[in-house]
Amino acid sequence: MLATDSAEFFRAISLRRRTVPDFVGDVYDLARDHPEHLRMITWARLEGFALEEPLADGEPVFAGTIAAIEAAQAAGHVDRAWEPADLIALLLGIGMAWASSPHPDSLTDDPAVIARRRAAAVEAATRIIATHG
Repeated sequence: MLATDSAEFFRAISLRRRTVPDFVGDVYDLARDHPEHLRMITWARLEGFALEEPLADGEPVFAGTIAAIEAAQAAGHVDRAWEPADLIALLLGIGMAWASSPHPDSLTDDPAVIARRRAAAVEAATRIIATHG
């Protein structure tokens, strides 16, 4: 079950899109729409289970995501100052911020609030990856 939840979660958010901020939007959507995946992964980490790198289409997810970040950096779309693995961890945190928030209003079905929060996550990612030159 843990391996399945982990694989489904990471397959759904692998950085396949052309822009990194879309990745963060995907993370936000998945964490909101399928909290069971995040709960299972969090439970496993709390219990000390080692999570193996999930595969998406037979390829390691993190290796593919790091390669996508490196390609975006080479193309000038992502600031080269970021170590790709560090940037991915930060972007995941942004996308999952509301899903892991202890704030009493973190759970909502209000479409306007959901859209605003998603847009804020995407905007935060856009600002973080902005090239400075």
